[in-house]
Amino acid sequence: MPLALIFTPPSVEPRMGVNDQKNRSRAPRRLSGSGGRSKAANEFHHLHAECVSALEAYIAEADKLCRMLKFCNGNAASATDQVDLVEQRQRETNAHAEYHRARKRLLRRARLSPTRKNLLPFSIAV
Repeated sequence: MPLALIFTPPSVEPRMGVNDQKNRSRAPRRLSGSGGRSKAANEFHHLHAECVSALEAYIAEADKLCRMLKFCNGNAASATDQVDLVEQRQRETNAHAEYHRARKRLLRRARLSPTRKNLLPFSIAV
């Protein structure tokens, strides 16, 4: 199974109950030039799309490196094969770094710390 299929979330809309539909019709609408979304929502949507795109690029590069390594079968590769492997590893490393940059921007926009283990932006005292 391709790795991209593992990370692709299903596009399923949550089911709305009767109360949710009533509340939705009463909610005020945002009127802006981008389909009713605010500038902040548009920015977040853009950052999310960048993050998904970077993740897909990283998965593609990692998959390509894994396929290249599969053909080595643990044997010493020729000099040209080794150069190809090193170049592909560098492309994978660059794609991984770009994914982490995009993820960091998205998490910061969501006001979550990209480095903290705690997912909440504040601690809850019990």
